Amino acid sequence: MMGTWGRAAFALATILSSTALCLAQAQNYADPNGDFALRPPEGWQVARNPLSDTGWITSFTKGTSALEIVVLRSAQELDRSALEATGGLLINTVLQDMQNNGAVLSQSIRQTSTAIPGASGAALRCDVEFTSREGDGVREKGYMLAVLGRRVAVLAAVSAPASDPASFQMIESAMKTLAIESRVPAGAEPAKSLAPVASAVSSGSSLLRLADKFKGNLQREPRNEVLCQGDPPLTYGSVAAFADLVGDCFSIQLTEAEFEATRQRFIEYYQKADPEGKAVIAQGWRKLLKDIRAADPASQAAMVAEVRNVMADRFRTGAQAGIGWAITMDEAIRKRSQSVGRTTAQKPAFANDQRFDSDFSQADLEASLEMLYFMWVASGRDPSLVTQDTVAQVQLQLVQGYPSFPPGLQYVLANAQQIYAGLRTQWENANAAQRLQMAQVFAQQLDALGFTVPSPQRSGGRSRSAWSDWEGKSHSDFAAEMVVGLAGSSYKSAW
Repeated sequence: MMGTWGRAAFALATILSSTALCLAQAQNYADPNGDFALRPPEGWQVARNPLSDTGWITSFTKGTSALEIVVLRSAQELDRSALEATGGLLINTVLQDMQNNGAVLSQSIRQTSTAIPGASGAALRCDVEFTSREGDGVREKGYMLAVLGRRVAVLAAVSAPASDPASFQMIESAMKTLAIESRVPAGAEPAKSLAPVASAVSSGSSLLRLADKFKGNLQREPRNEVLCQGDPPLTYGSVAAFADLVGDCFSIQLTEAEFEATRQRFIEYYQKADPEGKAVIAQGWRKLLKDIRAADPASQAAMVAEVRNVMADRFRTGAQAGIGWAITMDEAIRKRSQSVGRTTAQKPAFANDQRFDSDFSQADLEASLEMLYFMWVASGRDPSLVTQDTVAQVQLQLVQGYPSFPPGLQYVLANAQQIYAGLRTQWENANAAQRLQMAQVFAQQLDALGFTVPSPQRSGGRSRSAWSDWEGKSHSDFAAEMVVGLAGSSYKSAW
């Protein structure tokens, strides 16, 4: 089992060995470290490369036109009075590079004010005209703008051919959206909390119920265990058969939170039903599932299509009538098609399986969060250290940061339902020694991602919730660690 995990991790590490991220960008861009955000010109390419241990350059380009953002991070708060020295160093370094690779025709440096959100209010600006060898001597114009944030020094370099004012205007429009030390471009509203909030973080009690399931190694109750007395009684197998039928008809795997919600709604509806309704709830879904699975392939496909149409209509009309279990299932199906992000990047090797799609849905988001919580509890960490507030913050960061994530991470998140289902099945079927090994891997992964156990030493003696270190972690590492369970996973839950 662990050999397979290692091979998958190595495969993704190879994919991500190039630190540049390059993809068509037509949405808001948020730097993975949260150092800046803007809305780049539609259709331009973005590439992000390290300059040093604490520096990055992000380039938005189309042809020879470019908007480049250089970021240097500081461990301490910056002295805002150091703008001239720091900004001057950045500008002169770029001017020297221009001179070495072409010719600087004119330059003019001055200190000015700026309304860029997150900046100190002052800026150092250098207007420049130049030619470059890469541009075959074409005359280009632009400017550099150096600003200081609380902990970052930023240089925005703007350039376009002098004969292409349209491209320059596009860059200027993008510059008006620049915000420093933010994940939201200037003028854009922060992403609102998704409604409904992910099931796994809707309440503290939901988290604790999930923790109990994880601590029990996801062992399922006997199918004949009675959930509610009656004639016939409602059993665990009644709900499990329904979940299996939904999975077969709609090609979805319910998360633990969704299954538990379905179980509770079944109990509520069964208690209110008349004798005929009780019989349907307790036995009808199981019989239908048995008939479908016993049919030949051609008949099975026809039966699944018919049942899917009937169930979808029943869920929709039942939800409109306020029936609890119908509301739960209607939401579960709809959020599989509610997109919160989509990748246009080329599939990494691990995602070439036809089951991998490019859409990051609301359901994938919830599966991602529940998977992280599963890893936390399975690795032996205190479930109560994870609060609903911190998980909700991670949820927001996943949504806002998705467009800027590397392709590997984008495809992991877009297929979190299948990956998480595979991890659960591996854990459930593992023996004690294998679970111990998996738990150790989970702990290492969580630490690498920044989902660490808070300590008094690190928090100045104050109580602190877990997961608060995630922001600013390397998303390449995040992708590499999230995908370790892909190879060999069954992609099938076992209710």
